[in-house]
Amino acid sequence: MGYACVTPSIPSLVVYRTWTGTWTGTWRHVCGHSQPTPTDRPMASLETRLATLSREDLLRFATDLCNNPSMVVAATSMANSLLAARNPLPQWAVEEVLLSGDPLQYILSHLRFEDRQAAVVCSRWAEGWRATSEGRRHLMPYPFMFCFPVAPLLLTNESGLYAYMRMAVIPDNPNKLMVKLGKQIFTISTTSKWDVYKETFVTTVPTTSLFGNIVASQELFYITDKIVGDISSYTHGGTKVATVAFPGKSLLNPVLGPDEQLFCVLCTKYEGSDEFAQSDEIVVLDSRTLQFRHQFGASLIAEVFRMIVTDDELIVCDCVNDRLQVFSFEGEYRRSITGFWKKPVELCFVKDRLYLTEQPSQEELVGNRIIVLSLQGDILQIYVDCLKRNFDNELCYFDGKLLAVTEPNMAGTEFGTVKEMAMVALTNL
Repeated sequence: MGYACVTPSIPSLVVYRTWTGTWTGTWRHVCGHSQPTPTDRPMASLETRLATLSREDLLRFATDLCNNPSMVVAATSMANSLLAARNPLPQWAVEEVLLSGDPLQYILSHLRFEDRQAAVVCSRWAEGWRATSEGRRHLMPYPFMFCFPVAPLLLTNESGLYAYMRMAVIPDNPNKLMVKLGKQIFTISTTSKWDVYKETFVTTVPTTSLFGNIVASQELFYITDKIVGDISSYTHGGTKVATVAFPGKSLLNPVLGPDEQLFCVLCTKYEGSDEFAQSDEIVVLDSRTLQFRHQFGASLIAEVFRMIVTDDELIVCDCVNDRLQVFSFEGEYRRSITGFWKKPVELCFVKDRLYLTEQPSQEELVGNRIIVLSLQGDILQIYVDCLKRNFDNELCYFDGKLLAVTEPNMAGTEFGTVKEMAMVALTNL
């Protein structure tokens, strides 16, 4: 039996050629014992044998080695190091192309998010990667799941009604998320471990509705009651602070603004019914005391499911009219944003982009997609869920990810069918 020899730096899983011309995967298969040391088989003997191979055989051997799945990274790295040492790029190519402003920007602008290793080549490439990152912002699915013991409340409760999950990020505390599951409030915190989250029970709120919203400030969180129509504030420890209600109306979908403003949708109920009239207003409360400040938007919005605050504007989902309505924080109407999309119900603002979802319908893809918009309304991306789940429940930006509470498309399904809800995470925002 012939012997093969290898330098100590090459892992033993390299495919070697023996004197007999056969291929094997390990030293034990070749010679029946552990790998010999370099002194047992001098490197010169391997070089001598390799020198007898033709150029084509050596090229094929090197290519097969780099394509071997078990060691493609190590082999490719060694090949690149050898090429860099034996056949380096001319200095002009390094300075005038790879490190030069305009050519470097052109090269990096064509790289995709999957090529992000380019950002660690050197400081110049890291700067260029950041400068060209806007074109690589493209929603991508991310393996992610909240695993805490209250998850079954997502599906149902003791009355057989669905307890939807509502989420609120605490301002200036990006590592903590407040979660409302029915009447129970929890916090979700990031840990030092990658994608591991800690769940902490906070309190049970005395609300009559399982569908109320939650929003949080640094000191307080706020809960709406869809049936009673009021809004209440609590400390992060669960102590109730204040409650406010408007007779004959309901306060829904709150969002915090600057200068201690709390914006709420003010809905009017039909006489003797729990249904809302399709004409809403926006009321502004003091976020500390819940005292009334002013209101605006009458006749401009209808059936509002979500509002978001950007750097200097309030954007409202006007579901009935298939549009977004934009206001100043003082209540001045500024513009409308429209598009091919229908009945916007969820909206999230991240890094100068809007992430919008629609009310599900029988129309193809409506409700099963997330539409990415610029602040001017330009469509930048349409992300479609491959399982055709509905995205109309909740959108939240947390821990660098866009979290979406999803459920199966239930169009045409009888009332009372259990909905298997799930959390979807998307990255590369």
